[in-house]
Amino acid sequence: MTYNNLKILNLSRNEIGNTGAASMAPCLHNMEQLILFRCEIGSEGVEKLCDGVKKLTKPLKILNLTDNKIGNTGAALLAPCLHNMEELILIRCWIGSEGVKKLCDGVKKLTKPQRFTTCFGND
Repeated sequence: MTYNNLKILNLSRNEIGNTGAASMAPCLHNMEQLILFRCEIGSEGVEKLCDGVKKLTKPLKILNLTDNKIGNTGAALLAPCLHNMEELILIRCWIGSEGVKKLCDGVKKLTKPQRFTTCFGND
């Protein structure tokens, strides 16, 4: 018998980095909330997480990447995944105007409402 009941995973303040983020991507299928506050994840880790998010059959309720240096590249990678997230939190993620533009482009393509995307304290 297989149990896939983990709904919330909070790895905040752990130095999982890009490798840890990549390892988690295949495990997202039943998860509702993934909280990765200050986990030393960059755009490479975001790319792998997005691979997992794109494959979800139901949206991830919350993805929190606060205090990770994902930058404009990470924001651009997240934009096409917005349809599979209800809430995205990107506080102090080193995102500049280019990254915000990419996220806005992703929001414009949404066909159903998203609760919100929090994006402040960035460059």
